[in-house]
Amino acid sequence: MPDYQVSFFKDLLSANGYPFRCLQQQLVVEDAPNSAFAVATAQRQFELMNHTSNWRHKADAVDVAELSDPSAAVTGATPECEPQAPAMQGQAVVLSFLAPGTVFDPGQVMAMCRAYDKACARLRLENRSGSIKEALAAVIVSVASAGNCDCEYLCDRTLERIARGH
Repeated sequence: MPDYQVSFFKDLLSANGYPFRCLQQQLVVEDAPNSAFAVATAQRQFELMNHTSNWRHKADAVDVAELSDPSAAVTGATPECEPQAPAMQGQAVVLSFLAPGTVFDPGQVMAMCRAYDKACARLRLENRSGSIKEALAAVIVSVASAGNCDCEYLCDRTLERIARGH
């Protein structure tokens, strides 16, 4: 039976108002009888990994591809908009806090994700999940909405807000 790579995407708008898809996560489903089975299996895995009851809370679309060479599969959360960037843990979390109609260009989204990862590292939250990390992501998006999307600035301002009880 073939292996399939299932990709989860979030639909976003660029600073110019043009839609683009940003990759949230890719999962490989091994030995699936067909693509529909692979998608259903990956959706359940995505829900478990992202602590949600419905994958659509964290992503807008799914693509599936049969892998002819399973070793060539790309795994992790590398964003489609910047494929050379390393995987970031905060990407799915930060993107889930973007309000519909919110406009950030891909560079701003990357800065928010990097700021999230830095803030988690400074607070030693890397291996934890839950509401504190979600609150952190929400504050980062709020700070970025004011216009400055420098990674260090976002991280510093977010930690200041958290310390003040935002």
